[in-house]
Formats: sequence, structure tokens, C-alpha cells
Amino acid sequence: MSIQLKKIEKADRGSSLLPAFNQILVNDVVQNFVLCDKFRSIITYKCTTGSCGLKKHLASCEKNSSSSSATQSTITICYRNNKSILPEKLKKQITSAYLDFITLDSRPFEIASGIGFQQFIQMIYNPGRLSSNSQSIEIFDFLPHPTTNVFNLTYNELVDIFNDSHYDNFESLDKDLLSHICNFLQVFDEIITTLSDETQPTLHKVIPLRMVLIDHCVPKAKDSL
Repeated sequence: MSIQLKKIEKADRGSSLLPAFNQILVNDVVQNFVLCDKFRSIITYKCTTGSCGLKKHLASCEKNSSSSSATQSTITICYRNNKSILPEKLKKQITSAYLDFITLDSRPFEIASGIGFQQFIQMIYNPGRLSSNSQSIEIFDFLPHPTTNVFNLTYNELVDIFNDSHYDNFESLDKDLLSHICNFLQVFDEIITTLSDETQPTLHKVIPLRMVLIDHCVPKAKDSL
């Protein structure tokens, strides 16, 4: 998947605002979003609806930038003001990759300011720096599989559960009740999986599946007491 930026073609309506924005293209397909050059913010825009939203955005940003209490998040606030030792070309590549990450994964700009995110990137950077003289590495090779993480966490919890102080509590569990609870929650898991499908639109399924869950939660005569 490729993301590109290009200047919006000028039109008669609101053309004076367009040079301040770039269109976002995903796989050469124009999206209904634009990137503000000055404030590095993503705004919804359609040529059919005009540039009223762009005008409001610029007015709001100018007002906020002149106030010390401005709170609007942009890409630039995610970087320190200290003079960078990175080459300008590399810094632009990192900024571009970060923008791709924000856009593709629908993450907030503030994520880069989080301590956990910074520690994670630093941990990845350290082995990359040590192996800089060797062959190119794929970052995917450094990332643990989500299933492995879940298994490790669950296994560590099981060690505590099955020790002497908790084993009696485990033995006292009603196995049939536990089975009924798992079967009841399985429907929720299936619907979450369906709505999380990234290969096809799922928004139209929200209301029907919501009704399925509501009906599923209604007590029925055949339910066990």
C-alpha cells in the first residue's frame, strides 16, 4: 500500500485556500481527506462540498497558534525542539512513515509522545543500530506475534492459579456454568471478529448485529437457572 500527497487542483470556488493543503492518495486513489501543510493536520474535504471546512480549519489554527493555551495536536509537537542530529532527508522519511502509520492504523498524533511507544521504538532501534553494518533487516522479524504474547500472559497467570492456595477455588468452579458462560460469550467474539474485518465494509452490519446481541441477551425459557 502506498500513500502519496499532491497539491489540490484549483477551482473557482475557494481556490485561494487550496495551495495550503495536499490531497491524500492511497494506491493512487484520491481520498476524502487533505493534509494541512502548515499545521500538519488531516481534514475531511470533498471537492463537491467546497472549501468551507478548509477555511474554518485555517481560521481555527491561526487563532490557536497565537494563544499559549492552544491544544490542537499536530505531527510537529511529537518531536522535541532540540537540534536534531538526523540528516534532513532521513527526518523527512521518518515523518512520512509516521504519517503513514497514523493514517493506515487510524491512530492519534499524540501516540508518539507516549512513554510506552517511545520505549518500544527505542528497543527496536538499539538492535538495528548494532546490526547497521550487516544486511538489511525487516522490522517484522523483531515484532512478537500477538498470539504468542497472549499465550505467555495466560500461561504465567495459570501458574499462580494452579498453586496450592488457588487450586481449591478452581476445583469449586461449576464446570457446567463455566461452559454456559463460554458459549454465551462466543456470540460476542464472533460478532467482534466480523466487524473487525478489514477486507470489506462492515459499517452496514453494525445495526443488524446489534439487534442479534440484544436478542441473544434476552432471557429465554430454555435457559438454565
